[in-house]
Amino acid sequence: MRSVSTKLLALAAILLGWELLCRTGWVPDALLPRPLAVAGQFLAGALSGEMVRHMSRTFGRVLLGFLLGALGGTALSLSFYFLPYFNTTTKPLVRAFMITPKSVFIPYFLILFGRDEAFLLGAITIAVALQITVTIDAGLSSVDRDLVEMVKGLGARPHHVLTDVIMPSLLPYFILSIRIGMESAVRQAIFIEAVFSMKGLGSKLWSSSQGAQGNDYFVYLLLTMALGSGLAALLNEALRRLAPWHDAA
Repeated sequence: MRSVSTKLLALAAILLGWELLCRTGWVPDALLPRPLAVAGQFLAGALSGEMVRHMSRTFGRVLLGFLLGALGGTALSLSFYFLPYFNTTTKPLVRAFMITPKSVFIPYFLILFGRDEAFLLGAITIAVALQITVTIDAGLSSVDRDLVEMVKGLGARPHHVLTDVIMPSLLPYFILSIRIGMESAVRQAIFIEAVFSMKGLGSKLWSSSQGAQGNDYFVYLLLTMALGSGLAALLNEALRRLAPWHDAA
């Protein structure tokens, strides 16, 4: 309780200092709008429903793209471990994709998916899948292969080897990959929305910055930060429940 009170007091002090700094004229409103003006713009956007529509669009895209990418990335990384030939032929390609800026693939994505929701969802899914594949693959390289072979020699079936030996060893890497993948999903969604003017937080950030709408820009900037922080908090809570020993703070 004391910690929460301290944080609230610190936040109030920051907002008060911010408001006073703007009112004295030391910082122009175009550069740093007053908190009360931003709050008024936030209230107007919330009452009109526009803010909720853009927030929900981005949230839905991030969540679905993350889930698809997590499933695909996990399956791909496990296939590297269990299919040596696939590992040899495909892993170099995945690593090449990882070190290449994702923006250079946008023209290909446009040809593949078209300029609609499938394009944005595909871009998010692929970005997340690559991050998760590389992270889990790094964990697989640390799995004790002698232990795996010993368990196999004792007659364990493949799915028992996976669930009882490999997955427990992978858990820290899996948790890390999920966190990195979620961050990648948010970044990719905001970037694509902004560049291609697709309805969502990214397009509002871009349009308000180009139109010198400082209050509107700060509202959607704070919403974007809240989206990332909220998803991270939900993820940490899920990890805490799935793995109580893990400090997700």
